[in-house]
Amino acid sequence: MKKLFLLITFFAFSFAYSQDWKLLFELPDAGSYYYKSNTNETAWIKVVSDKIKYYSSKTSREQKSVDGYSVSLWKFDCRSKKMGIIKSTTYNKDGKVLESFSQNELLVEMDYVNPDSIGEGLLITFCGT
Repeated sequence: MKKLFLLITFFAFSFAYSQDWKLLFELPDAGSYYYKSNTNETAWIKVVSDKIKYYSSKTSREQKSVDGYSVSLWKFDCRSKKMGIIKSTTYNKDGKVLESFSQNELLVEMDYVNPDSIGEGLLITFCGT
């Protein structure tokens, strides 16, 4: 009986924990964007789309498109209005990893955000400005 209770508790907690994603916006050609805070400088962004783009290999220059999603850890600099990607993984709709990228947080190339862009929407969500 204890094992059953622990199993039910585990699944209930897992389900509740997985619901931390907040829908930011949906764009007809780009998919649905979700947000999950991580630290005071980083947040996870999930993009779900039937046209998610990825590179099939590290040497490929041609992007492919698939029904799936990507999960990326972004670093934000609210004072300078810059952001950069620390880690990103692209999955197909069944959860198979198609592409993965990761770098040291200290080496992240931080870029200024273009006005009226998806990036600006992410920065505003994270920084609250």
